[in-house]
Order: sequence, then C-alpha cells, then structure tokens
Amino acid sequence: MIGPVIYSILSNAQAVATICSNRIYPRTAAQSAALPYVVYNQISRVPNANKDRSKQVETYRMQVDCYAATYDQATALADAVNDALSFYSGTVGTTKVDIIVFENENDVYDQETDVQRKSQDFMIRINP
Repeated sequence: MIGPVIYSILSNAQAVATICSNRIYPRTAAQSAALPYVVYNQISRVPNANKDRSKQVETYRMQVDCYAATYDQATALADAVNDALSFYSGTVGTTKVDIIVFENENDVYDQETDVQRKSQDFMIRINP
C-alpha cells in the first residue's frame, strides 16, 4: 500500500509539520478538521510485469490536496509538500521508492466553505 509511504514522508518533513502538524489524512478529512491540513488519494496503480509475470516495478499516481484558510497558507503548504515528495528516493518501512515525480498543480476555491486548496499530482515508482 502506497498511502502509508506518503503519510510517513509527509509526517516526517519538518516544513510540512510546521504548517499543519500531523493533520495528514487518507482520502478525506472530517468536516471538523482544523485548517490547514493535507489529504492524499491514490488515483491509479499500474503494475509493470515482466515475461515471467513477476512484478518488477509499480507506478502509482497520487493526488495530494493542501487545504487552508488563505491562499498564501495553501501555497506554503503545497510548496512544503512538493519539497518533501519531489524526487524522493529511499526505503520507507519495507517499501523501496525508486522516485517520486511532481506532475502538476492547480488551485481550487470552495466558496461554500471559504477554503483554499492546492491540488497536486505525483507519480511514484516503487519496487514491491
């Protein structure tokens, strides 16, 4: 599972922790969650099997959303997340991360809740 890898990297990144403490959630945050916070979602997983059907590498697309009360705070949190994840390579628990690559980012504003969000996509290659 890739979620615990993302959580571990982000929760151990000082710049992320400085902004949102440990408010890093899989899939969704409670409506009562204090701002700012991060939500991560697995968008897709592509196993890359070789001829003998053994998995050599798996590629995941993850979406990481940074929520905050102000645009500047959402941007600062998104920058901290990007710094923590982009080009990360190493072992997290028993999972060997080959590389994490930043793909794109967009801005979202929810008028109903008056919350700013930066939505980022990352491609993550791991050796299972």
